[in-house]
Amino acid sequence: MRHDGRMTRAGSGAKDAAEPDAEEPTSAQPQPQPLPGLPPHSPRLPGPRGTGRLISLVGIALTAYAIWTDAEPMTPWAIVVGAAALLAWLVLTALPAAAPLWPRLALLAVMIVAGGVTSALTASVASAVLVVAIVTVLGSTAVPLTVGFAFTASGLLAVAICALFAPPMLQVLVSIAGVAAGVLIGLARRQARLATARERRTAQELVEANRALAASAVRDERARIARDLHDVLAHTLGGLVVQLDAVEALTEAGRTGEAAARAHAARELAADGLREARIAVGVLDGTRALDLADLVEQVRRLITTEQRLGASVVADVAELHGPATPALVQAFGEAARESLTNARKHSPGASVRLSLGLDGRMLVLDVANARVGAHAGLAASGSGRGLDGIRERFSALPGGEVRVTTDAGTFRLQATAGVS
Repeated sequence: MRHDGRMTRAGSGAKDAAEPDAEEPTSAQPQPQPLPGLPPHSPRLPGPRGTGRLISLVGIALTAYAIWTDAEPMTPWAIVVGAAALLAWLVLTALPAAAPLWPRLALLAVMIVAGGVTSALTASVASAVLVVAIVTVLGSTAVPLTVGFAFTASGLLAVAICALFAPPMLQVLVSIAGVAAGVLIGLARRQARLATARERRTAQELVEANRALAASAVRDERARIARDLHDVLAHTLGGLVVQLDAVEALTEAGRTGEAAARAHAARELAADGLREARIAVGVLDGTRALDLADLVEQVRRLITTEQRLGASVVADVAELHGPATPALVQAFGEAARESLTNARKHSPGASVRLSLGLDGRMLVLDVANARVGAHAGLAASGSGRGLDGIRERFSALPGGEVRVTTDAGTFRLQATAGVS
């Protein structure tokens, strides 16, 4: 039995009859957006569609034949009532999908009242019209439940009135049983459709939630890429500013040899920056496998770059080997870069102490420098989120922790995280 169920009775029992393939919304009802993987949905209007119309026509023909065979003991007015019920069923079957709700309800009312009269005065097969109409009106979510019960009550009233004419009690009982069956089937269909509507709403909410999560993931990924590029470029470009300032000063002083050396150092710094940018891109797209030795090499290059810029860096970097996640290498590499860049910006000329090594299964980075006067141009060039970015990176690592202290005029960063 299909969702908008219609029934007919052949012989002594009711059989499934006309069933709509789909139902259309009224013009006042908005069309919902279809969900991926789900067929489009519209409110259910009473009336058969598609192959359901063919089934309805077969039911009408069978019911008409049954009434015709019982026409001899019937009064002429009862025959007219039965014909009206069948005609209403036929018109309802023929209505186009775009037809409004009110003519459908009018035809259903005729089917219920006339079908109740006919079923009480004829053989039990005539109850098909009554049952089909009750199932349709109660099973449709486009019809208020109170209206459906009112229609059902009118059918029962028609049967009760006909009982006053003393028809065979069996026919009256069959009619009442048909009404009860129609109510049960109609309510079951209504509940099934309401459950389907709830599932669709839930699916829509899930789709919207997934879209929001996807958008959030895109924003987070963009922020991460921006942070990675900032960490690489800020260090390289900041170093170039220092070198070019030195080149300008040496050139004005006529010390061309030293200026040329500084320009060469600036070129090496730019090459290092491009190399680190390629490594960062390789880590982002997952095309590069990493080792702790890559981290050691990266930190040593950073130290060499700072020393080329004239910084005093005392380093103690242990020889490390073993597999490392991209997140761990990036976190420690950027922590070292940010610490050295901050020392150059905020404490130019101060000695920097840097150590990197293992403490059991914990990798430890320790960077410290004295706080002196800031570089006028570089101090204002930062985004102010470097340390926040480091903390965010380490918060995603197992055992990750970042401690920053400024005791006794010394800036110190200690970063730790577990290694596999």
